[in-house]
Amino acid sequence: MKCNDYYPYKKYVQFNDLVIDDFTMLKAADLSRSFKTEGHDYSYGHGSYVPFKTRHQFAKEQHLSLSIKMHYEKFTRRQKPFFKEWLVMNLSMPGKLWAIEGDQLLWTRAYVTDFSEVYSLEKNVLESDLSLTLYDGVWHKANRYTTFFKPYSSCDFTRCLDFRAPDPCQVGVMNTCCVDCLQPEHTTCELCACRCADPA
Repeated sequence: MKCNDYYPYKKYVQFNDLVIDDFTMLKAADLSRSFKTEGHDYSYGHGSYVPFKTRHQFAKEQHLSLSIKMHYEKFTRRQKPFFKEWLVMNLSMPGKLWAIEGDQLLWTRAYVTDFSEVYSLEKNVLESDLSLTLYDGVWHKANRYTTFFKPYSSCDFTRCLDFRAPDPCQVGVMNTCCVDCLQPEHTTCELCACRCADPA
């Protein structure tokens, strides 16, 4: 980034464990804000009475609409069936939403109120429209001395979770498993490979 460049919009980068790691993944993002102040019309006069209690108004909860497009190409054949399940699991939990504005890392607490899937004929693509409520009402600046970035791999989302496919190497289907998994095009059949070596 050049010294004269400044982007006044927020670049949303993460909600819970869902990382927005690509410029093409986020298609649209609309943030709406409002304040708690309400006026009361004067009965016999122009205008209204506004009961300001402090110098600054208090913010209401904010609302964010996101349209995201996720590509399955980055995942292995074994992980693809579980990506949507993992996505819904993350969206069902309240958590922190992270964003970058200029050179400042920001966060706020949020939860998803609506989640819809966009119909698409593209292969290996999942498009979704999300509606989030940012119930803090404000964004917090991350502490530069206690906040750090942790490297991650987008292909490791099942590493610490108990997502399991049915074991194709159960008793009775061993021969089929060995025939299928030892073909050259099958490169991720660890379960079969460990059993096929010992047919007994």
